[in-house]
Amino acid sequence: MKQLLTLLVFIGLYSTAQATPGDHDHIEFPPETLLALEGQDAISKEECFLFITDLGYEGTESPENFYAKVLTSYSHDHQTAEAITVRAVPGKSGVLSGLGVNGQDQIVIFLPEPVTDLRLAQSFNLKWWHVNHFHNNRCVNLQIHQH
Repeated sequence: MKQLLTLLVFIGLYSTAQATPGDHDHIEFPPETLLALEGQDAISKEECFLFITDLGYEGTESPENFYAKVLTSYSHDHQTAEAITVRAVPGKSGVLSGLGVNGQDQIVIFLPEPVTDLRLAQSFNLKWWHVNHFHNNRCVNLQIHQH
């Protein structure tokens, strides 16, 4: 029941996560976005986004079984990091992390408890592979994207 309630809350936020024409023209919101969080790059001060496209529990509804599939707005030469599935980090309260399917892209999301409420995410660090080198990005001051 709790999983269903969490999912319904995120689906309810779906409309706030979708871009409207003329809104963030340079940012492409994934069509399956359940929630979009907008922040500021720690270095360039430009806007950055964290998109949650799937979430749930594998097994019982407990923080250690929670997962979310995420994408970011970071790109270079029209290439972006692939979607990454994040999970709670054992022994590290308020941290979700994941490794991309390519085995190289990495993301760490920082949020207060409970780690299952991504609306509360505060920042994320992303390390992703581009052609022959890594890009490292940090997005801070996250908040729910509003139109």
